[in-house]
Order: sequence, then structure tokens, then C-alpha cells
Amino acid sequence: MEKEALRFSHSAIASYCEQWTSCSPTVLHQSNPQPFTLGELEQLIGPIMDTIEPGVALTYTRNSGGHKLRSSIAKLYEHNEADYIATFAGAQEAIFCISHALLQPGDTVVAITPIFEPLIKTAAEIGCTIELVPLLAKNRWLLDLRTIEQKIRSGCRLLILNFPHNPTGAMITQDELDSLITLCRENNCWLLSDEVFRGLEYDPENRLPAATDRYPRAISVSVFSKAFALPGLRIGWISCQNKALINRVMEIKSCLSICNSFLDESLAIRILPHYELIWERNRELLHHNLQKINAFMAQNSADFRFIPPDAGCTVFPLLRNQTSVESYAQKLVEEHNLLVLPARLFLSDLNAFRLGFGYRENPDHLVAIAFS
Repeated sequence: MEKEALRFSHSAIASYCEQWTSCSPTVLHQSNPQPFTLGELEQLIGPIMDTIEPGVALTYTRNSGGHKLRSSIAKLYEHNEADYIATFAGAQEAIFCISHALLQPGDTVVAITPIFEPLIKTAAEIGCTIELVPLLAKNRWLLDLRTIEQKIRSGCRLLILNFPHNPTGAMITQDELDSLITLCRENNCWLLSDEVFRGLEYDPENRLPAATDRYPRAISVSVFSKAFALPGLRIGWISCQNKALINRVMEIKSCLSICNSFLDESLAIRILPHYELIWERNRELLHHNLQKINAFMAQNSADFRFIPPDAGCTVFPLLRNQTSVESYAQKLVEEHNLLVLPARLFLSDLNAFRLGFGYRENPDHLVAIAFS
């Protein structure tokens, strides 16, 4: 993937999707589990709306998030102090603020592809050198540790990771994470760990420790949109042991959203103690849908090379025949009104596409994506 492709002023994914808005296609690239309805959520964890007192003032919240909210989030981590947490209007605002707090023109950023574009978009716009290291599709999305090591030792300001991985559903082992952290420590490199899918490991025993709990220069990012299946609750956060960095990030945030929605914070405080119940609901849905995905891909193995995921709710099938993924995706939307995302939107040259399977109705559309 040419580095010039990193110079964009608008989201490539958003631009791609916008060209099809007139036909209102069924989206098959979702990266979150089926969002909760209010009724379903309250059935699982009990009433939440009536916990907001009628007489409470609908006022501003603290820039970094209210203390009670940050204390609730901190319980997800070993370093469970509220002062290690800062909150944002979603995860992308957090990534934007971190990039501006840490990076200057000419800095080198190393990242893994396929990649969710916003993880490096701001760094590219700042003027950083972006070094991309592809996961090895020939080896079941294996991490290319040797190449990563070479690039970090050559001078790297920030390493960006995303495991569980979007869009492949790949995981790394704790030994691999420890090796990467050792590399960062030896080379005085910051580590940005996108952990928005943490909790959606099909086997919870494979859940990685949060990077922030293993390395003082690591920043763990999460959000309610993904593993919590609550994209309507617009709160993301970072966990970081470096309080000076958190203070700088908050200075940047003060020029953006300033603070969170008071109502969102109030609901989040009520929901957070039940994270294991929520993650379990989402994993059960993913297990059910993944069985259907696996069966479909086995029946159509002549057309798709499918590497089963280990976590999350997206997969990245590769086309085996000579059809380009761009024409394949276009045919799907024009003939079947189904929208998937080709690999170039994840800065990958593979002939592959992102397919989401987190919604209950997703498996119903599988027959339409087969080659006729």
C-alpha cells in the first residue's frame, strides 16, 4: 500500500459508504455486536433510566470524566485508580488527542495492517512517517515480529496495536504481547493499544492483559460501542499510568468536545459493573453466528479463503478466483443491495473484504455473497 494513500482529508470508509447511500443498502460490515435495546439491557442488568434522579441538574461534567465514572472504568484494569483514566466522546476522539499529544512531524509510527484507518489518520496528517507491517495471511494472520522489531529498533516514537484485531478477528499470545512491550521498553517507544474488542474473545482464557497494566508508556483505548454493544452511549476512554500525558491529552480535548454528556455518564456508571454479563451476552451471539459463517465458508471454499477468527465480530475473507474485491463489492451492492468493505479501506493490498457477523440477521444474507 503506497504511503501516499495515508494522506487523506476525509475518512476513506465514510467516503466509500456515502456513494451508496441513495440505495440504502443492508450493511454487512458492522464491527460491533447487535446493539442492545433499552428493554433488553434492563432485562439483563435491571432498571437504568430511573436511576437518574428527576431533580438532578443536567450540567457539564468534568473534562476528564466524573470521578465516579472514571473509578468504574478503572475497575476494568489492574491499575485501578481513577486518575489513570480519561474519557472522551468516543474512541476516535481519544486517538486524535493522543496523536497530537505524543507526535510531531517526522516521528515514526509503526502499525499493523489491515488497520482501522483512524488509528493512523491523525499521525499521517501531523506529518509522521507511517511504517506498516502486514499480518501474514499465509500463516493465519501471524504477527511478523521480526519486521516489527527491525522497524522499532530503527527509531520509532509510537507502536500501534489492535488485538483482538479489526478486521481479521486475529489474536496474539501473551508471550507476543510481552515481546512487543520489551521492544518498546528497550527503545523508549510509546505503545497505543486499541482494545475496543477486549471482552469478545471466544475463549475468555485467551484474553490479553491490558497493555497499560504491563508498561508505563502504554495507552489502552476502549469504548462502549464495540465489546459493550452500546454505540449510542458516546463514551470512550484511555487508561495510562503516565499522568503527564493524560494532562496533555485533556488540554487538547478541551478544544474539542470539552466534556461528556451528563446523561451518558450517568448511564455508563450504572452499566459498567455488569461488564461480564454484557460481554457474555455478546459472545453467545457471536458463537451462534460464527457457526453459520464457518459452515458457509466451508461450503464455498473454492471461492473464499477463510481464516476463522479468534475474537470479535468481523472476518476478512480472501477471494480465491481472479475477481477483484472492488468489482465483487460493487456487484454485491448493485445486485443484492448488500454492503461490504474492500481491503484497501484498511490499507491492505489483499483481495479481501470485511464481513461483520455481530447482528442477529447477518447470517441470513450469506447466500447472497456467494459466487453464482
